[in-house]
Amino acid sequence: MASTAAGDDGRPLCGQCRLLLSTDTLGDQEARGGFKHSLLGSFGHRPDCRLCHYLWNENWVGASVTPQSVRRLRDLLEPQPNAARLQNASRFRTSWVVFAFNVSISQAARDELPNPSEPSFHFLWDASAETFTFLPSQNVTIGLESVNVILRIRLEDDRGRMLWAPFNGLDLVTTADSKCTKLTRLRQIDWSDHITQWISVVRALLDDCQLSHDRCKPIRPELLPPRLLQVQAGQSSLTRVALRATPRQSDRGRYAALSYCWGGPQKLQLTKSNFDALQKGIDAAALPQTLRDAVLVTQLLGLEYLWVDALCIIQDDDADKAAQLIKMHTIYENSAVTIAAAAASSVGQGFLSFDSVRNKKYPACDVAVRFADSHIGALSLVPVQYHMSDRFAINKRGWTLQEAIIPPRLLVFGDLEPFLRCRTKDFVHARQSPVRFYSSIQPQRFFTDADDTTWTRSDRFDKAWPEIVSQYTMRELGFIADRPLAIGGVTDYLAALFDDQCHFGIWKARALECLLWKVTHGGGRPSGFLADYPTWSWMSAYGRVDLDTMNQYRSPEATVEWNHGPEHEQLTVECRALPLADVTTKNIIESWPDTITGDVGTDEYVSIDNECWGGNVVFLIVSRTVNNHFMAIAAIPDEGAYERVGLAELRHVATWAHTAKAKCILY
Repeated sequence: MASTAAGDDGRPLCGQCRLLLSTDTLGDQEARGGFKHSLLGSFGHRPDCRLCHYLWNENWVGASVTPQSVRRLRDLLEPQPNAARLQNASRFRTSWVVFAFNVSISQAARDELPNPSEPSFHFLWDASAETFTFLPSQNVTIGLESVNVILRIRLEDDRGRMLWAPFNGLDLVTTADSKCTKLTRLRQIDWSDHITQWISVVRALLDDCQLSHDRCKPIRPELLPPRLLQVQAGQSSLTRVALRATPRQSDRGRYAALSYCWGGPQKLQLTKSNFDALQKGIDAAALPQTLRDAVLVTQLLGLEYLWVDALCIIQDDDADKAAQLIKMHTIYENSAVTIAAAAASSVGQGFLSFDSVRNKKYPACDVAVRFADSHIGALSLVPVQYHMSDRFAINKRGWTLQEAIIPPRLLVFGDLEPFLRCRTKDFVHARQSPVRFYSSIQPQRFFTDADDTTWTRSDRFDKAWPEIVSQYTMRELGFIADRPLAIGGVTDYLAALFDDQCHFGIWKARALECLLWKVTHGGGRPSGFLADYPTWSWMSAYGRVDLDTMNQYRSPEATVEWNHGPEHEQLTVECRALPLADVTTKNIIESWPDTITGDVGTDEYVSIDNECWGGNVVFLIVSRTVNNHFMAIAAIPDEGAYERVGLAELRHVATWAHTAKAKCILY
């Protein structure tokens, strides 16, 4: 990561900062409990010192998942408007600004220690050996490749009591040719430079995945999709690309697939009229920027083919579209790698420029470290930079969910740096990069970190499916009629994985649990809306759907029979059916109506509470929860069948156990 505007501003360092950034200080500051720099009240009086000016004026606290009222030292004495008052604030002006170099150790290295539970580790810089020596509490040596060295800043009173400290510190980052490589493993990687300068880093991620990841297969030739774009593998400049048809089903090869946001109508797409022309080839420079970038990455990864939906599916042929949709999960599953243009919101934006539009880049400060032999090393003090993947444009679109879950390897191009996701690890990025990743990368890829010896198939499903439904129903679709189509690749993939069948989002082997869906705030089924889908399916509801009730499922109170029609629009639930009059509202712990009023997208789009269901509502008891409550589908009788209108959690009333079960057809 290159330093941003505040990096090298031409200012020298003050005497205290020069002393702080010397290896002599590194060698003894931990034993003294830190390096006392100066009083906070005088800190802002050093405008000519690069580091003091930076800490006083710039946001060095960096990315945080919680609101921060203090982003720089000046905020301690000159609070931002509406900032919460800090404890001990009256004592800040006469408190000491204290620096300390701390070390954090990777979990793998920690596990090798005699006492892995020890919360922190102290170290000394050995000037003669120019290495870190860890204090004798553990009497071990840990390589620099396993540690992060962090400069932490705090306020203390004269007695050494801490008055304030931020959660984040500053990472130590250097260049490959600096003597400071002995101090930190983190390197400046200029992702904004030409791709040929850093493509080796990306190739190394893929190579390591093949060689060392136990649940990832080596990249080998797989069955090719019916059509592909042929590129010139190994080239570092764009040339011509041509559409290649693969009529033989036995054709095998290695190809990349592209996951991206269309961002509206495509100026260039495969049609019946230009099919022959695309087979003859076109200049790659004529492609939209995202496709152009994808061709270049494919070439530099040494792959010959690229699959892009807009150019490999005949867009004005409904029969071809339908045929290719059925194969989507296979196309992504067989790809050597899927390239995700995550930060681009349209095909014209491209994804190799790394202009941060979703995640904020915080300014770093470039300083010099003086070694004992009088040599100087260049070092950057870099605030915490989080790659927040939920902000990516690609994670807003419904169709792209399957493209993130199915591929064995997903190479994600965000706006800070690229990273890899695979079947073994949720994310892998350049080992020497200072960018950090928020704990939950979106969308969640499943069946990656679960240990097959401890996770049962049922456990894996319970973890996966509720998250998939929640993530999918939060996303946008250009046409609501695409709701069962855009997730079809995921259900086909999971059907093969779990040896099950899925109809309208309900799995046959887990039907009772899957029927316990509910709509959350801002979603629901308006009158007459999505009428083509059965009411028992969450696909009939508009907006976000929640399946967290699966986690509360304990035992069945009903059985499900599927009809034998080709579409499975109806199912029969054999259960206790209780009229609202028998249940009474006092026994309804909570309810979630499916139906809403008002127009979608307006302020009048309001959920109806259970009192508006009317007296003809019947509760179909389908399961018992872990806290011994009943979960029931709220339904309305309609000509011998039932229309689902909501879900309810009911108290356990002993007399209901004597109610005979009946077969209730849901449509």
